[in-house]
Amino acid sequence: MNPRRALRALSLTALLLAAPRVASAQSDEAATKAAAQALFDEARTLSAAGNFADACPKLLESARLDPAVGTTFYLAECYEHLGKLASAWTYYMEAAGAAQVAGQKDRADFAAKRAESLKPRLIRLVITVPEPLRALPGLEVKRDGLLLGAALWGTPVPIDPGRHALAVTATGKQRWQQVVDAVDEGKTLTIELPPLADPPRAVAPVVSAPPPLRYHGPPPAPALGPQRIVGFAVGGVGVVSLGIGAAFGGIALSRQAQSNQGPCDADNFCDAEGKQLRREAISAATVSTATFLVGGVALAGGVVLVLTSPKRAAPATVSLGPGRVSFQGTF
Repeated sequence: MNPRRALRALSLTALLLAAPRVASAQSDEAATKAAAQALFDEARTLSAAGNFADACPKLLESARLDPAVGTTFYLAECYEHLGKLASAWTYYMEAAGAAQVAGQKDRADFAAKRAESLKPRLIRLVITVPEPLRALPGLEVKRDGLLLGAALWGTPVPIDPGRHALAVTATGKQRWQQVVDAVDEGKTLTIELPPLADPPRAVAPVVSAPPPLRYHGPPPAPALGPQRIVGFAVGGVGVVSLGIGAAFGGIALSRQAQSNQGPCDADNFCDAEGKQLRREAISAATVSTATFLVGGVALAGGVVLVLTSPKRAAPATVSLGPGRVSFQGTF
């Protein structure tokens, strides 16, 4: 085969093999740009409706997927509406720099002016690290989980309004943390980090001689013997029965009084309603009498069982000590 034809065949084969990869890369890039544009359009709609809290995260993600001067500028404007002035100032400056590189002087000047207008309103935080603290091995200073390098110590850094968590750690020292409230615009807060405390020292347990062995005999009997338990149970039944008897007695008196108020005359002549009331009164009185008798007997029996129950004897105790053995109790 002609060498030139062979070289052309190899080149064509390589081109055909690389084509799917190129197409795939272009497809991924197009999908990313489409997603960024969709996020941008939705964020602009939300911003127009005054919903900046939902618009800002969408603009941030759009700028991450497809960085653009316009997206960065609108993100800064969104944060300004939310009152996050440090974030707004940062993105205005980023938009100005990107526009300057792209040769968009008008955009660069406009973004820079917006950033400059926010500077007097920025809240700044200065974290001072004393020299003894700087010398600690493994020292780390963090704000809101972000590690602050030594170059930032003592530098006024713009922060958004709100609560910010400071944390300091070092090898062999206890962690220090504090929450800072950034409230007033245009103020500079200065926090001087304190010395880190040593971790608490482990205290070795004190080993002392074991106490003398004491044998307390078998487990003591329960405070209430079987007879006393039965006595209280029977007495309880008696109390309940007396209560039931009193209730039925009240019902009998009530039915009798109702019958005397009209259904029955002075000669005890009763109509149908009066007769029914009298029958109910007699039934209730019978039940009351029976339950009173049962309750009285049960209560009396319970008292007798409790009072005549045997007393519990004290348990025997054996003490073993150095050179002595002692016994105490009832045998």
